[in-house]
Amino acid sequence: MRLPLPFALAMIAAGQAASEPRTANPFGDRIAVERHFTSNAHDSPDAVADWYTLLRGTLADEWVGRSGTARIATQFQLTRYDRLHIEDDRSVAVTVEATRRIGERFELRGTVAYGLASEGDDLPFGPFRFGTRTLTQSVAAEAQLGVDLGGETTLVLAVAEALQRPALSDIAPPFPQPLRLKPARDRLAASATLARALGPVTLGLVASIDLVDVEAIGWPPASLSYSRTTLMAQAASTTPSGLAVTVAAGVQTMRSAFALFEGRRPTYLVSIAAPVRSTVDVTAQVTGASDDSDTDDPMASWVQRAETTVTWRARETLDLGAGLFAAIKENPLLQNREHVQGFHLTGAWRFSRRLTLTARTEYGSSVATVIGVRQATLDTAIGISAGM
Repeated sequence: MRLPLPFALAMIAAGQAASEPRTANPFGDRIAVERHFTSNAHDSPDAVADWYTLLRGTLADEWVGRSGTARIATQFQLTRYDRLHIEDDRSVAVTVEATRRIGERFELRGTVAYGLASEGDDLPFGPFRFGTRTLTQSVAAEAQLGVDLGGETTLVLAVAEALQRPALSDIAPPFPQPLRLKPARDRLAASATLARALGPVTLGLVASIDLVDVEAIGWPPASLSYSRTTLMAQAASTTPSGLAVTVAAGVQTMRSAFALFEGRRPTYLVSIAAPVRSTVDVTAQVTGASDDSDTDDPMASWVQRAETTVTWRARETLDLGAGLFAAIKENPLLQNREHVQGFHLTGAWRFSRRLTLTARTEYGSSVATVIGVRQATLDTAIGISAGM
């Protein structure tokens, strides 16, 4: 069987690192249980409140050899609602990552991941909602080659591939048989990053391309294949006082299948992290880029987002935080905009080195222009996490 290039390179790196004499090293396992109340369990304009329990965790370990490292991690998450069981979700993912130093100037990094998710959802049909359940398998691999060019200059070449294969969705009666509701998706990505350190400042240039092949369902199709290219310049600096600033700007070009859309937009990032006092940290970030991970558009959305967070270490064992966020999503094919804004409040009380009590409240509201859809969600949670 012929393996795609990202999978082959990732497996080579993992095999070489694993062949080294190695020492086991605990990597920090953690399990958390949270109890949530949400005012909008269906995540729709017709809000229905419910309680749910969330269990999630990470089990990981790392091996260190003479010329590389290897890490394996398993992540799982289960969500169960008190009444609306059609929204229950379950997922598990396994990730293997390895690095291999080749001489003094080269480093090879490979990552392979497999995920399995069972996602519950609702299918609106007139005044009724029918429960659906879809089982999705995901496979991803990435290979990176880092080259030390000398003179504080580095070059990083990366290639990655991700495959999503959802099965037919089971739908509650009276639907007689499963239907294809979610498309298969293949993503092939490649990038090159050139960076040079000039004292406390690092300058860089990034070029990348993403080819996203999406299974067509219905006509017009609910999702479209597309390509995206990005060219970006960036600069980052950290001062002795702890102030960290990152600035990036460039252009992104997207082209959809069937020549339905082609456009260019600026992409940018401004990120600031500043310790205001010994016990207070402030972070702020403004971004603009295309995004297909959370969009109603058949292709992708142009998303501009601004957020800020303040964290206060009230005591040695108590952290409090508050944040604001706002975003504008432009859907080029649907020809509408979605305005999103909200806030969050957080708290973490460490009973011991391994045990932490957490609390979080988040409120978000959105309105979509043209179609005039409004919705709001309040989610409040209290939980406990334990390190092992």
